Amino acid sequence: MKKYSFKRYAGVTMALFGAAALSLLLFFALFRIDAIHKAFSHICKTLMPFIIGGVLAYVICPICNFFDNIYNKVFKFIKNEKKKKSLSNNLSVFDRASYSNSVHIFYDYCYYS
Repeated sequence: MKKYSFKRYAGVTMALFGAAALSLLLFFALFRIDAIHKAFSHICKTLMPFIIGGVLAYVICPICNFFDNIYNKVFKFIKNEKKKKSLSNNLSVFDRASYSNSVHIFYDYCYYS
């Protein structure tokens, strides 16, 4: 007679229990799909301003860095590094004003606070 280890039976038992639990969860999820859709929709509507802000910041960042690098090169004669950085940041913000007023206001709020 063969001896079977406890680990083998425990693994099979856990796999069967996990499959049964997932089957029940899937059944109840399908049974209550309207409530799940409503909750997911509410969460998405709540987070949408943050998602849009993150996307806009991601898109605007290379443009700001481009202008910032250009102004750092233009103002290399300024010895005070803090003043040079401040001036180049402010002018890069001024140049971006032609893109979108609301976008650079959002960026300035995030960048300078």
